Amino acid sequence: MPGIRIHILLEPLFTWLRNPYSHVSEYAQSRRLTVAEDKCQPDYDGMAELWFDDVEDLLAARRSPEWQASSEDEANFIDTDKVAYFVSEEHILCDEAKLKK
Repeated sequence: MPGIRIHILLEPLFTWLRNPYSHVSEYAQSRRLTVAEDKCQPDYDGMAELWFDDVEDLLAARRSPEWQASSEDEANFIDTDKVAYFVSEEHILCDEAKLKK
């Protein structure tokens, strides 16, 4: 079921993310789907993506009081022993919209 996205935003986080000083250019949540025919079991329940225009914006966001408060709150709903964190740069190898032209 590619392309399915379910977004759940908590109001305080959403308000902060819409603030131009949050330094976040895009925020998305992806939640695990159970596919009966799929023999592979997922390693995670979901994934949150925060997009930044550059590394400086990422570092500025991480220094903010809102980021600190959010990080402290994660213990209430995230198993922090099973969290994977990484910073990446996207390289699009196939763009379906462009292929259809």
